Amino acid sequence: MRRSLFAAFLLALCAAGAEAASYDDFAQGLAADQHGDSVLAVTFFTSALAAGDLSAGLLPQAYRGRGLAYLRLRRCDLALADFDAALKLKPDYGDALALRAGAHACRKDFTAALADFSALIDKAPVAESYAGRGRLRWETGDFADAADDFAQQLRLAPSNGYAFLWLESARQHAGTFDAKRAARDADAISTRHWPGALVSFYVGDETVDEVDREAARPDVAAADAQVCEADFFVGEWLLGHADAAGARTRLQRAADACPRGESERYNATTELERLK
Repeated sequence: MRRSLFAAFLLALCAAGAEAASYDDFAQGLAADQHGDSVLAVTFFTSALAAGDLSAGLLPQAYRGRGLAYLRLRRCDLALADFDAALKLKPDYGDALALRAGAHACRKDFTAALADFSALIDKAPVAESYAGRGRLRWETGDFADAADDFAQQLRLAPSNGYAFLWLESARQHAGTFDAKRAARDADAISTRHWPGALVSFYVGDETVDEVDREAARPDVAAADAQVCEADFFVGEWLLGHADAAGARTRLQRAADACPRGESERYNATTELERLK
């Protein structure tokens, strides 16, 4: 009898240890995603999912986390499968729906991606949803509709400098850029902090050299990302002002040197493809 009780106790300890390990893997996966280590995130989330004992509330998050890691690795089909799994378990999971749109775009299925973003906007017409659909439309060359989405984003988040930059870049592509309107769009945006220098440049208040100096300030921890953004958005500006050679130089630098995970790296590559 004592042996049976002891054996049962050992089995309980093992089960508890296994469950604890799966939750630890889940937490490690979240941390890896947050730090941009996509390979490690896939490993931890796969282990957590394989254990089979994550709570029902955490399963959608685990699929979403692994899907995000796959998407960053450009493993588009695997990312799509994970976002589908997350949405099957939690149909109202807005973040997974937005990421699934990204997975569709990764597979060049822009119709499905647009449908996901439009469904997301129907459910929650927030600034981030308009930004996602605007970038998708920008990628496909639908600059007029992209500008409409970025205008909605800026209306909902009038102090967002990035919304302004995407809006005015899309308008340049669409041939509808207007300097006076851009100046009004910039009214609520602080130019004291990044990307303020780029906003000032777009409305004619700073030079390229001033933007580059501000982007590369040695006292800024995110200087690499800022330099990347400066290259991309200055390249977009030059492209909109008929300086294709100057734009190509800037965009190539962004495509080559932007930190991995920065969206401008991918956007610059898309733009360079259009310039061929």
